[in-house]
Amino acid sequence: MHPNANPFEQSKFNQTLLVDAFGQSYMFLPRHVSQMENLGELVNHSIDIYWAQSLLQNHSPMWGCQFDLNKLYFQVSGDYMASHKSLQQKIDWLSNGIVNGEVKVLKGSNFTPPPPSNMEGGMPVATLPTKVVARKAPTPEPLGQGGTVEQQIDKPTGAEVPKNNQFTKDIEALVDPLKGVPPKSLSDAVNRLKDAGRELEKNGYQPRYSDAEIKTMAALGEIPKDRFLVRFSNAPSSEADPIGHKRDSGRHPLWMSSFDQVEKADTDPAVIADVFGTNFDPNEKYVMYVIDTQAMPTDAFVPTFDNMKEKLGKDFLGQIPQGQIDRIMTPEYSKKFRGHWNEFNSSLNAEGKHWSKSFESDEAEAFACKYFEDPQDAQDFINRQEVLSEIGAWEIFTGKGYTEMSSSPNAGALEMLDIQNNPDSIESLVSEGKIEKIKLN
Repeated sequence: MHPNANPFEQSKFNQTLLVDAFGQSYMFLPRHVSQMENLGELVNHSIDIYWAQSLLQNHSPMWGCQFDLNKLYFQVSGDYMASHKSLQQKIDWLSNGIVNGEVKVLKGSNFTPPPPSNMEGGMPVATLPTKVVARKAPTPEPLGQGGTVEQQIDKPTGAEVPKNNQFTKDIEALVDPLKGVPPKSLSDAVNRLKDAGRELEKNGYQPRYSDAEIKTMAALGEIPKDRFLVRFSNAPSSEADPIGHKRDSGRHPLWMSSFDQVEKADTDPAVIADVFGTNFDPNEKYVMYVIDTQAMPTDAFVPTFDNMKEKLGKDFLGQIPQGQIDRIMTPEYSKKFRGHWNEFNSSLNAEGKHWSKSFESDEAEAFACKYFEDPQDAQDFINRQEVLSEIGAWEIFTGKGYTEMSSSPNAGALEMLDIQNNPDSIESLVSEGKIEKIKLN
């Protein structure tokens, strides 16, 4: 390779240029290397360890580039003992380097080709059947659910969703013509779920998106612009109730996902519960709410730790300082909190108190005073219990931005959260054509 070659071309030649599933390319450089002008966009915000690990493990060879993580590790680290390290150790080192700034990530070209033209080279270009082409067009909009799903996708911090990905869409349309295509209306959504039900009976559950695709979307921390969102929950006791559980504070958190993500699960509550990673009780009654965000705008977001810090900082302004929120919205503290929460519930049980008492601030404060020696540890627990009670981010909340299936270690669906205030009743929302309530068998 010529010494004055474009650095991205050099990376491609060295097999250290990574290309994600959307065709976006990335180059990695040690921090001491000066960034050259117009070399590429430096990715320097919304980066966390999950995003970095997901990016490094999801190179897509379909764009014609070979990527060798071993070569990347040696090039960036200069570690002459590289051959003695495992692949996971290299991924961990690179991920940590990306997060702490030791490794720069630059966005380069997008390999997504423009739509084919029948004028190119004077050669006719194969076209899709008119029926398939006609079904693809609408632009999707937002979604969400508790430790589970929701909202709009802007530009990611490590990957960019191509705006004109026609070539890929045309291929996908032959396999799944409705992928990424929102229903035309709420009634159309209901009809499509019936169609999905027939497919489910015939072939079983076939997820629309792969484990890697869902994790990549979540790592971007952005919501797809899907028009219809879906919430799965126990059947309400009254139509006068809101969709979710309204707190005394007026907060009404809705954990959701997009219709596009869960359509293939049909209206089978056992399958949907599995996708959302929640326990299924065959003796319980369940409902699905399909929400039309054109009629009922939302402020949903993907609940990654970074996004939660930003949103909770605004929502709990004057209640929990931003610095305290930053302390408790991390993978490290979440692991600690799971243990504290179990101890808290065991303590309540030993005192003969109902588990619902765990949502009460007074109980949390009393426990913290007895259980923790360090005042900061006590305050962290009290603040995290407040977030759990008010937002529904349970002790199992991972901050990864996707649900984990109950039946397997795979990702179930992109998770979205909308923190509403003083919501309307189910009856009102249905009558105004903002939602469709579907009783599940």
